[in-house]
Amino acid sequence: MTGKRLSSFQGLTHQELIQNIRLGEYVDTDLALSLTTTPGECQEIDEGVNYLQSSVTRFENTLGSERLYETFCRDNSSEPFRYMGLCQRDERTNRHPRSAVRVFIISAFKARTEEDRIFNVNFARAVARTEYLNGFFPIVPHLLIPQYVNDNDPYERSWGIEAGHVLMESCDEVLVVIVGGRISEGMKSDIEYATERLAIKPETAQFTRREAETLIQKVGISGL
Repeated sequence: MTGKRLSSFQGLTHQELIQNIRLGEYVDTDLALSLTTTPGECQEIDEGVNYLQSSVTRFENTLGSERLYETFCRDNSSEPFRYMGLCQRDERTNRHPRSAVRVFIISAFKARTEEDRIFNVNFARAVARTEYLNGFFPIVPHLLIPQYVNDNDPYERSWGIEAGHVLMESCDEVLVVIVGGRISEGMKSDIEYATERLAIKPETAQFTRREAETLIQKVGISGL
């Protein structure tokens, strides 16, 4: 395993190089060095170095007052480097949406009681926040679209589901989160679209009701 090579991208600018590398992808040492050093800096590393981070940050890599740096790491000197994204100084978790893997989250929304609906919404929020804290870019249509469409109207509900599928097309991964073994009709539609139309194999996470409630509490989700 060697990863993407610098020689394959000759003539590209720094920004063009980054656009050709996805979070988590492997690259060779020359490519990692070219993206973490500035002209005039030494572009050689000792064999035992397994962490590379740019010494300066670019304007477009600043969020608010937070400076973020191109970061690469590897397990050992015999392995290629992996792109960790735009991270805080000396950290390995991506903190910029531009570098993040977009994860489409499928979970239950519609419920028989208002209490269960609130639970479904808070659980989706908790899953999304967990993904965000791990450096991903969560896409959760059922936290957005029901704010302006009537989920009880058959046409508007169908419109909302189809709008979610449009958003799914821009995502890199799909995560299905199931509570108590229940998969709703809306979830089935999303899973089918991911597997049959987009050829994406979703990752699945199973929760009991108690485990879901614990996650909601753990990440500090409360109210609506």
